[in-house]
Amino acid sequence: MERILSIIKNFILNKGGEDVAIGRNTLSYRSPFFPSKLLNNYLVQVEKGNFTIIQNPKGVFLSYQFDMYRLFLLGIIFSVATGVMIETFWIAILFFLFLVVFNWALAIMRHRDMLEAIVREIKKSHLQKDLPNTVTTVQVSDTTM
Repeated sequence: MERILSIIKNFILNKGGEDVAIGRNTLSYRSPFFPSKLLNNYLVQVEKGNFTIIQNPKGVFLSYQFDMYRLFLLGIIFSVATGVMIETFWIAILFFLFLVVFNWALAIMRHRDMLEAIVREIKKSHLQKDLPNTVTTVQVSDTTM
């Protein structure tokens, strides 16, 4: 378990995560508000995330949950500001839909890809010999809605 969490920790630090904390079977991180690498940072839309390793007789499961409150709050602020400046709230609603919903969908896709890359890295590092079964299932959830 510790080696799996170490692989996840290195991956998160390489992607721009900060404040990585490792528990018994969990890993949590925070994402900086102003990241230094915007284009390569998978974590730019996410405030914090948690990985949990669940081991049972059927296999080892990796669960990942992330929070995107910052994206929604900033999207609402920018949308309302745009609506007030233009004095048309239809534009504000369209701006919100484009800015927030598009970035939310993009973040879901990027984090699913990131999680699959982590699972590939775990499998590639031959950690299966330490575990009864390989990481077989990946679960992604976000807590914005």
